[in-house]
Amino acid sequence: MEEKLPYAFYISDQELVVQLGTYLQKNKVSVEKALPIVYQPQAVFRIRPINRCSSTIAGHKNWVLCIAWSPDGKHLVSGSKAGELQ
Repeated sequence: MEEKLPYAFYISDQELVVQLGTYLQKNKVSVEKALPIVYQPQAVFRIRPINRCSSTIAGHKNWVLCIAWSPDGKHLVSGSKAGELQ
């Protein structure tokens, strides 16, 4: 069974965040005129938990929680759960 995708709706490049009837009343839009409404499917991210080590970085005794590249892209620094920087 295919899952339903969430959609966002836009009127004049502004996201419609209230019900359409409320928008029409608040903005005094005539229901006799055509109103272009654009819709876009929203991204759905499915995240799977990791319960095993997927890779290693030499020099750490604990989990690596963050990494960052130097501005020139030649060096990498990593930080572990134990507060170590490598």
